[in-house]
Amino acid sequence: MKRTFEVGHQEKHQVEVEITATGKEVYRVDGEVVLSLRSFKSKAERTFTVGTEEQHEVRIVLDSNLSLKSLIDPSNWKAQVFVDGELFIDDLTPELRDTVKTVNSIMNWIIVISVVVIVVCYVAAKLLEA
Repeated sequence: MKRTFEVGHQEKHQVEVEITATGKEVYRVDGEVVLSLRSFKSKAERTFTVGTEEQHEVRIVLDSNLSLKSLIDPSNWKAQVFVDGELFIDDLTPELRDTVKTVNSIMNWIIVISVVVIVVCYVAAKLLEA
C-alpha cells in the first residue's frame, strides 16, 4: 500500500507512506526517505517532522489489530494521520481492507466449491462400489 498526501500551508511537502505485507514501512517527504523500518507490530506510531521554516509534526498511527478475527474481517484495520496533533486523515488504508475482503470472499467460495466437489466425488465413489 502506498499513499501520498500534502502537508503545509505556505511551505508544502509531499508525504508518502508505503507499507507492505512483508512488514516493510517507508516514509518519504518530497521523495527523500525520513524513516524506514520493518515491523510486524499490530499497533505502532511513527512520528517525524516535515518542513524547515514551517515545521509540522506528522504522526502515523497504525492499528492492524492482528488476530485471526482481523484476518477474516479486516474492517477494524486503520492507519490514521495526525499533523500537529490534529487528525488529518482518518483512514489511510481503505483500499487495503477492501482488497483483503475481496480475497477472503474468493477464498470462501473456493472452500465451498472444494467441499461440494469432495462430497460429490465421495458419493460417486460409493455408488460405483455398489
